[in-house]
Amino acid sequence: MMQLPKGWQTVHFKKPGMAAEEVFKECEAELLHAAHNLHFLLGSLHFCQTAFQVKKCHIKFS
Repeated sequence: MMQLPKGWQTVHFKKPGMAAEEVFKECEAELLHAAHNLHFLLGSLHFCQTAFQVKKCHIKFS
């Protein structure tokens, strides 16, 4: 398991058929939703990767 820096979260998308671009858009939508609801300032979407058919987005809120 990769160790993430403090303040980062991992969100899993269990959709093996999704293309990287779709995953990115879904991650981005999830970030915007969370930022709106929780009044966080949106940080950066570090990267999305496919690992063992589970989509992972590493998210940092600043």
